[in-house]
Amino acid sequence: MRWAIADNRNSRYGDSAERQHGSTRSSIMARLYVINNTQSTIATDLISIAMNLSGLALFHRGTKPMTRAEVVWAVATLALAAGEKSPLALMTTTMLIIDGKESWLSQQAAEFDTNFPQFILGSNTGLHAITPHIIKLDLLFFEHPAQWASENDMAFTYRVFPANAIPTTPPRYRGNAQSQPQSLVDESCEMRIRVFLAQACRCGLEFVLRLWAQIHRDVVQESYSQGMYRAFDANEALKQSAITLLAHLAVEKDVPASKESSFLEKLLLFLTWLTDPRSTYYISASCLRMPCAEKDFALISGPTMRNLGGQMDQNRWRLAIPTDLLDASCQMYRVWVLQPKAGGGLRQSHNGLWENTNGEYTIMGKMLLLGEPDQLLPDSASRVREGQSVTA
Repeated sequence: MRWAIADNRNSRYGDSAERQHGSTRSSIMARLYVINNTQSTIATDLISIAMNLSGLALFHRGTKPMTRAEVVWAVATLALAAGEKSPLALMTTTMLIIDGKESWLSQQAAEFDTNFPQFILGSNTGLHAITPHIIKLDLLFFEHPAQWASENDMAFTYRVFPANAIPTTPPRYRGNAQSQPQSLVDESCEMRIRVFLAQACRCGLEFVLRLWAQIHRDVVQESYSQGMYRAFDANEALKQSAITLLAHLAVEKDVPASKESSFLEKLLLFLTWLTDPRSTYYISASCLRMPCAEKDFALISGPTMRNLGGQMDQNRWRLAIPTDLLDASCQMYRVWVLQPKAGGGLRQSHNGLWENTNGEYTIMGKMLLLGEPDQLLPDSASRVREGQSVTA
């Protein structure tokens, strides 16, 4: 068990004995996942083991037996209290069931996964109250409707990638492992790539460069150039596509001759990433362009939604970010898709968005936030609401 945690690059076992506000610790949730499949006859023992593996010589002394789901919720709550952010970003199509009711916490919290980053003790400041079925937290709401890619936006992508001719860029493996041969993407993947590219280009050259810088830092360096994979590098076969892309983006912004080569290199790397099969997690045909600051945008992509059928009213959905996830990695599901609860407090604002003035919302799903400004601060395009209640 200790070897499994120590081998995890992101959640190292053997944290420093120093425990103080602001110190860095490895993931508590990762420890839970490692022990969750053990054949413990007393579920609450998992809480004690998770704390012990975190370096705390404590044991859980509950007043009644707990189910596995209750144990998962308890450890997730301890992790949030310590400063870990990952429980806020977990999402699958189903939620954890506790006492016969759905929790605000995703069922993913009970599944095996050790790939969670370290966290800083005491770094969660926007949580007000947590119960198995309700979480009260500060949320930054986007105050303008999301924008879909238009036909004109999509048309440009056929200049970058001709119809039915987007090549894949398969990852290369270390050692003697055989890499997959290059091929053309299938129809569904082609649409995802075109929508994502169209939305990014619609935001301009500075945005695309900022988006690539974020992806390179949070995604490529952390995942694509690690483990079994060789270092990520540019696919020179996409050079002409990158030249076409730069020429298009440079129309609205002059590019100094001294920076043209650097910009071209970054755009080539961006297109290489976009056609890498591992990037499917980040791109989707439902990629949205979200105004998030004055004359600035972010992309919201990769939705994972609950299976609710007729209970979902997309016309009333709101997109918001827990304030504790604003500085988190773009690999995390940071955007919460919320539906204002009906009844008292439900109203429609001047820009057509719905809200609940009592701060009561239902979680519908979560999405990725990509390419946002370095500091996403409340302004005319976004507003923080404190102590909002979210349930399943």
